[in-house]
Amino acid sequence: MRTAARLNERALLAAGDALVEGATWSEIEAVYMVEMARQGARGVYCMCGVGGLPAGRVRRGEPVLLDALGQYRHYHGDFGRSAVLGEPSAEHRRRFDALRAGWEAILPLLRPGTRYSDLERVALDTIRRNGFPEFHYVTPHGLGLEHTDDPKPLGVQLGTRPDQVLEPGMVINVDMPYTEIGWGSLHIEDTVLVTQDGHELLTSAGLDLRCVPV
Repeated sequence: MRTAARLNERALLAAGDALVEGATWSEIEAVYMVEMARQGARGVYCMCGVGGLPAGRVRRGEPVLLDALGQYRHYHGDFGRSAVLGEPSAEHRRRFDALRAGWEAILPLLRPGTRYSDLERVALDTIRRNGFPEFHYVTPHGLGLEHTDDPKPLGVQLGTRPDQVLEPGMVINVDMPYTEIGWGSLHIEDTVLVTQDGHELLTSAGLDLRCVPV
């Protein structure tokens, strides 16, 4: 899992660094897929948000979500960041800072005994209080041999899932994507190993908004 996380992260950051004005998303995704293959891993997908790029091509100053899922020896890496070609607008910066505050608020909760619903509630409340009231989607999920590697009890209706309690040895991701059609998209997502008394991040990149030079 550590290796899968590291290889997937490295490939996604390479794709993010390849943002150039006028590029299509398929061209950016190809950078990710090639880098995964070069490392002996397999890319599953590399996305830029619901609906793709607002104009179909990369534009200077437009918020871009980066989200990649890959496999190494059947184990998954899952990683997400926010990027922009050039400089972000004041609104972009404000929204991203609120998103980052939400992630930082749940870090102390990434420990045994915390429920998925606790992570969702604290992240949402923090992000909205920090000036991003439109944000609405936080999804913790297990990660391993499957992308969402959580128990699937018999009899649970489609679209529902148990409110997992974190236990030592669990590996989880906390998805925090945002897409606004016509504006762009934001994301923060890291892979976390739950330990006996806290957590260990399996991904290593900083949380800063990734501003790619023009």
